[in-house]
Amino acid sequence: MWGLSPYDNNNQITTFKAQYGLTNPCAGTEGGAPDAIQQIIDGQQFFGYPTYCVVCPDKKLHFNVCFPPSVECFDPIIMNCMPSAIGDEVSDEGLIEIFPNPASNYANLQLNFEGSAKIEIINLLGSVVYTNQLQASGQSNTILYVGDLPDGMYLLSVQDDRQTFSRKLTIRR
Repeated sequence: MWGLSPYDNNNQITTFKAQYGLTNPCAGTEGGAPDAIQQIIDGQQFFGYPTYCVVCPDKKLHFNVCFPPSVECFDPIIMNCMPSAIGDEVSDEGLIEIFPNPASNYANLQLNFEGSAKIEIINLLGSVVYTNQLQASGQSNTILYVGDLPDGMYLLSVQDDRQTFSRKLTIRR
């Protein structure tokens, strides 16, 4: 998610980010925002500046999500950005479940297959923030500690020797 302002040399943006507790990238005139606005948002309707745009991994842009920004209004857009599966698309009905979702400190991962599995939790920037290797034998339950991860949306990836399955995971306290 990017915040853009064609008028500010980043003083207003810095104040705005501090006021709302934002950590996402933002750009004013010093960050090339006027050029970016001319390139990507020409003709868009704005709620105000800085204008927020959610940029999905497939590079699809979503403008005018909300102003002022809040988690509740960005969540549905960001959730729709996330892929439903990674790698080969194979039906994984009944093979992987994660609950509760949203999770706060712990999430239960239920697997129903045989073999070694690599577990990863990936944030929306694509960084792996949790990784673990486990051996599944039929129906297996694993408790994942997620209490040290910030609130937000993540992708839970489970990879065995042949395929990768994924689930959207929300952490909220």
